[in-house]
Amino acid sequence: MTIKRTLATAIVSHLFYSVCFAQQNKVIIEIATATSGQGTYALKTFDLRQFDDDAKVTTLPASTTTHSAVLRWEIPTAEPIVMSAASQLMWDCTSMPLEPGDSVRITATAGRLQFTGKSGPKFELNYRLSQTGSPEVQKILNKRYLYCDSIGDFEHYFALSENMLTGQLDLIAQYENRVSALVTGYLKGFYLSGFRLRTASKFEAAIFARKKYHLPIEHFRPIYDTTLARYWPSAQDTSDYTSLSVRTARALKKFVTTKLNFDRLLAGVYEGNDEIGNYQRYYQAAKTKYRGLAQRKALSFILRSLLREQLTPASIALAEDFLQLPGYPDYHAYINQRLAVARRFEKGSMAPAFTLTSLSGKPVHSGDLRGKIVIMDFWFTGCVGCEQMTPALKKVEEAYWNNSKVVFLSISIDKDQAKWSRSIAQGRYTTGHGLSTFTGGKGTAHPIIADYDVSSYPTLFLIDADGRIVKVNKDPREDNATTLIQQIKNMLPISATDGPYVLYPAGNPLVKSVVEQQGEPQAKVETLGTGVGPAAVFQITDAYSGRSFPVSLQQQLLVPPTEYPQPSRLLAISDIEGNLGAFVSLLLASHVIDNTFNWTFGDGHLVLLGDFFDRGSQVTEVLWLVYSLEQKARQKGGWVHFILGNHELMNLSGDLRYVHHKYKTTASLLGEEYTTGLYGNNSELGRWLRTKNIVERIGNMLFTHGGISAEINRSRLSLQQINDMARPYYGQNLTSKQDSGLMAVMGTRSAPFWYRGYYESNGSAPEDQVDRTRTLFAVDKIVTGHTIIGDGEKITPHYNGKVINIDTHHASGHSAALLIEGNQFYTVDIQGRKLPLFGGPQPPQPTVTGQVD
Repeated sequence: MTIKRTLATAIVSHLFYSVCFAQQNKVIIEIATATSGQGTYALKTFDLRQFDDDAKVTTLPASTTTHSAVLRWEIPTAEPIVMSAASQLMWDCTSMPLEPGDSVRITATAGRLQFTGKSGPKFELNYRLSQTGSPEVQKILNKRYLYCDSIGDFEHYFALSENMLTGQLDLIAQYENRVSALVTGYLKGFYLSGFRLRTASKFEAAIFARKKYHLPIEHFRPIYDTTLARYWPSAQDTSDYTSLSVRTARALKKFVTTKLNFDRLLAGVYEGNDEIGNYQRYYQAAKTKYRGLAQRKALSFILRSLLREQLTPASIALAEDFLQLPGYPDYHAYINQRLAVARRFEKGSMAPAFTLTSLSGKPVHSGDLRGKIVIMDFWFTGCVGCEQMTPALKKVEEAYWNNSKVVFLSISIDKDQAKWSRSIAQGRYTTGHGLSTFTGGKGTAHPIIADYDVSSYPTLFLIDADGRIVKVNKDPREDNATTLIQQIKNMLPISATDGPYVLYPAGNPLVKSVVEQQGEPQAKVETLGTGVGPAAVFQITDAYSGRSFPVSLQQQLLVPPTEYPQPSRLLAISDIEGNLGAFVSLLLASHVIDNTFNWTFGDGHLVLLGDFFDRGSQVTEVLWLVYSLEQKARQKGGWVHFILGNHELMNLSGDLRYVHHKYKTTASLLGEEYTTGLYGNNSELGRWLRTKNIVERIGNMLFTHGGISAEINRSRLSLQQINDMARPYYGQNLTSKQDSGLMAVMGTRSAPFWYRGYYESNGSAPEDQVDRTRTLFAVDKIVTGHTIIGDGEKITPHYNGKVINIDTHHASGHSAALLIEGNQFYTVDIQGRKLPLFGGPQPPQPTVTGQVD
């Protein structure tokens, strides 16, 4: 009897606890309205341990109860889940955790919402949080692309944000005894992180716009200390609950980034972009600040972002460190999966195959594009970032529109084919040109999205001619596609076409060129005056852009003067090194020429400070452009100064260490010696180059490629004497046995086209040497090229502004020129942005008339 009673009691207890357990492993949400509204409301959830970007969001349909006006969701879950911000339960819900056992009924009565049931306070809190702040303030704070470009803008934005945050945290505190610690902690983290993200972004916008208002970076120190510094992550928000939102990881990353950039600017060492080093700092900060699930979520978010950037020993080391942390095997599996994806996109990896649908409905296979460079652009209609990307991509298309070896592949994830077609025609979210494809109505479910790990839009990929993935070096929106244009150019096979070279052997003058016939380079020889036209005019074509310009031979080659009066405008460029695209882009941006290569600089002077030879593959085109602009400038009252650098002199004297291999092939095909034939005394370009100077004075400025050495100062030679002494020896290699004065002018340590003493880190020229040069030649400033400073990103003044270096790294996309208008000095880049070199008022920004590469 006792055994039966005990067994019966056990069975009843088991059933009781089973029912209770079943009730606890679900969330019940009901909405009671005056009318049936199935489909009016949306409820979306995802696992609390997942990331916002990668979360598998579950859209839950509502079931109508016996009362037609009540909608009901019954969600089975044994773990907390998160209500997606995309949910709408009679208001725009914020991200909020739902716990097993939650139950609520939401009733709308007379325009007011009532929340009843066990979890009523939680939903009431969520609703009240969504109502904090006036609609006007919410509109300002929620505007994603609001740009704070002044201190006043930032301080106003920060005050509005802080007031909003204070109200939100106060409201959460009122509910601490009515809802769980998970809810209050999570919501604190959610709103605090949103505040940090917004204000840090706006502070960065303000400090990087400081030049517009001529404010030193030190001016921002007290502003930072009284705003962002007060919200640096601390013990108050390091609990698991407060840190669970993935926004916390994003906010941490943004805060570290902002502080790092600000500290660098204050120290005056903001050079380059140590992306891996930055991520290591984010990782260590998150590892120190957070623990438990919050730590894993933050670290996983940072590693995911890093592994999407690039796979390096440093990024692998961080991933391996993470995998050594105890517990949380699902996060270990996630990072292992991200590592596998990253390895799929390692440098040199083959691009995954794909099949897409074209605008005409025909399939487009990846194999069809083999042998071409492919620019892949993933986008969708309505994408704000895609709309911002379109102008930059149009620049890329302009540069390569006539190049059959470059394909623009537009890939839309639009499911509606009609909407996709309209967007192509509008050219708003994509350029509307190139090869337009979409994912065949499958949207993001198409295999190409997973294969290429596309998680945000726009996303760009480059595929080289062998079908391998190449990382896009820089977001084209940041520099108007300058870096991308150069990157594609570097990927293209070097065009074998070259010339023409006008040569004067005994008998009739000849025009020799290298042309491609059936894919093979071959020599072409014409007699001057027959094949090139009655006025000896020929076309020079840019093999990359397909654009061309005419060149007519000068009737007489004259030695230019050494000294000139100050012109109204002057543009100085150096060290182009056969980079026709950068050269033309600078000329266009500065309004020296137009898109048809005509001179538009009026009576302005264009000064070219040498090293237009070597390294690059378009030296011939560059030289003929300078040659032709000389004539066009003189017809308009302007002038082109081509001052020789060490690489011009090296080529003329037979030092071919840096000559691009293309030109050695050219000489062989044409049956000529490179130096004595193509650039010898019996060639047009060789004769023309031998007329040029190595130093010139324009107004109160001295221009030379390298600088003026102490030996030149001691020689007491005039500028005219320097040029006259140097010119007969342009094609010769001198020895130390020569005259000391000649060796000062032509020696590899002291010559104006070789000297580096102004910029050498050890033993640099003393300032009094610079002053002696200024006095000796009656100039105020000395302008040089020849030596890259830092990363070669900008023009730099030295010796208290007495010396200006204008050598920038054109091959890396860092092209700039020195513009002088009256007494004002500016730097101008290939986007036409004009900034004062020595401070002063910000000039109106010119409009770029075009760009080629």
